[in-house]
Amino acid sequence: MQIKITTLVIITISLLFLPDTVSAVTNNTLKSEEGISITDLVKPHTLNTSKEVSLKPGFFSIQGFWSPDGGKILIRAVVSWSQYEEISEIYVMNADGTALKKVVSFKLMNTKGARIANPTWSPSGDKIVFQLTQPKGSLLAVVNPDGTGLKVIGTNFSDMEPILSFLSEAGWWQRNLKWSPDMTKVAFEFEVEKKSAGLNTHIYSADADGSNLRQLYSDASNGNPVWSHDSKKIVFSTIGEQSSLIRINKDGTDLKYLANGTKYGSYKWSPDDNKILYLTSEEINKKEKWGLYIVNADGTGTKEIMSGSWIDNPSWSPDGGKILFKEVAYENGIKNINVFTVDADGKNLKNILKGDIKMLSWSPNGEKIAFRDKYSLYTMNPDGTGKAVLALTGWGDLLQQPVYAWSPSGDKIIFSSVIDPVTGSQVDFDTFWPRRNSYEAHIFLTNPDGTERTQLTAKEPYNVITGGWSPDGSRLIVASSHDIEMRTRNVSIIKLSGYDEVLSVYAPLFIEQGEEFVIEVKSMSKPVEKASITLNGREIGVTDEKGVLKLSLKESGRYQLNAIKEGYKTAIKTIVLKESEKVPEQKINEVKETALPAKTTNPPETPGFTLMLSITGLIVSLFYNSKRRRRA
Repeated sequence: MQIKITTLVIITISLLFLPDTVSAVTNNTLKSEEGISITDLVKPHTLNTSKEVSLKPGFFSIQGFWSPDGGKILIRAVVSWSQYEEISEIYVMNADGTALKKVVSFKLMNTKGARIANPTWSPSGDKIVFQLTQPKGSLLAVVNPDGTGLKVIGTNFSDMEPILSFLSEAGWWQRNLKWSPDMTKVAFEFEVEKKSAGLNTHIYSADADGSNLRQLYSDASNGNPVWSHDSKKIVFSTIGEQSSLIRINKDGTDLKYLANGTKYGSYKWSPDDNKILYLTSEEINKKEKWGLYIVNADGTGTKEIMSGSWIDNPSWSPDGGKILFKEVAYENGIKNINVFTVDADGKNLKNILKGDIKMLSWSPNGEKIAFRDKYSLYTMNPDGTGKAVLALTGWGDLLQQPVYAWSPSGDKIIFSSVIDPVTGSQVDFDTFWPRRNSYEAHIFLTNPDGTERTQLTAKEPYNVITGGWSPDGSRLIVASSHDIEMRTRNVSIIKLSGYDEVLSVYAPLFIEQGEEFVIEVKSMSKPVEKASITLNGREIGVTDEKGVLKLSLKESGRYQLNAIKEGYKTAIKTIVLKESEKVPEQKINEVKETALPAKTTNPPETPGFTLMLSITGLIVSLFYNSKRRRRA
């Protein structure tokens, strides 16, 4: 059902220059053009839903998530009365605040504690995945942004009421879903019974629409799947005191043990997929010892980078040339944190920083590193030079929100900072905390070196970063409040000047050979005519007055569609042309679509179980249809 928006509340956020004790360089071309309140648009609808459940006032909260092309926002809105009583809804709207649509709504039922959680976009932007959670289980569901095609992964359930009733008794836990970078597959953890403490957790994969469920590895309990960048392989770890790090093809073939015998804190593919960086831990003389290693993707060439009492936050540089991490050591009861870089081959280890370091990250272009030292925010060059202070007191982490966020290109950074509202000067933490109600926290935009600093918020005294940057860098999602604890928040979109408008291209992800399909180009849901369409870099036509171009392809493979028009940001869409006769992949431990794991260590593969589960789903559906007819 399309929601008609009669009034769009627009908050104009003016450019406000205030003198600053850290950086006095400003750039008046940087400014925020407008602010759109997501809260004002969504809250009335969610409150109306809540009144159907209870007339008691509840606590309203909201989150926003950018679509991959930046043209839409996924919204989770909640009204809660207690820890286990709430209504949850998912909405989608354009980035300019138009075309608000309710996608999924869950009203409080007898299954206390059930809720919608962790909604995310698929990388292609044509699917939304979310969790349906309840104290006795958790299922992963896929739905189209227009609200159609609701489906629990690996089942035939497509209606909220029987889904949640089944969930309350199933004892199934689906979680930690990861999309393949090519957008065609998902991998996730599936645990059968919570009381088993994770000992029967296994990784399953499925197609992007939730079909073709299959178990990848059954010899031991396993979890935390990580896709390679080319979407061909997955790395995961087994669970237990003596665990293993394993690499496997997405179809379950070519299994390779990369490491054995310890617990694995994290593991990450190098950008070129040639190496894997992993962190291990083991207990020696009742003390935990950590080790950081690199290994070739084929399992050869394992090399230790460092071992210590605690190693944290290892990450590849964007170009894969270096590794950044920190080591926490204790000497005579004193905590010392050291930050290191090392080359991708494990050579040239260098200690670049010491202090109380938190929130360590590369800029997306790899030219800078950002970090917190105590309460202040800094950037510096990867070799440890060029240290610049951006904020004396970062604000977000005091409310469990980000202190800063890099722009997608890495040439800008936003951050929240405490200032004196009278002078505009930044305030250090020791000055701020004793008189915290006398100061304000605002969001600033600056170059990575701290120059050309612009204040983006002004209306409310307390502001934090929530949804961060849109993928095209033109907009931000922030939250503002008059309350220092930010118990009531206005979540808004800020549009920055100097950016092209968002362009979105729509086409099916999978296409059959010779099948004619439609390419649509839009900006904020409005058709864009005369947009040039390219296929793998070659122009193939322009859109008509309805923003449409029709096309058919003959050769199977992956193609990249680009939509290009002056004044708009180029839009990209991947499509996959399938052969007319699909050759099935080798299927390892494949489970029929309705046959989710039974409460045993290994998933059933017998037709009898599939039939039994199908009958169970049918009974549940008939039961609820009968209840509805009696109520009617």
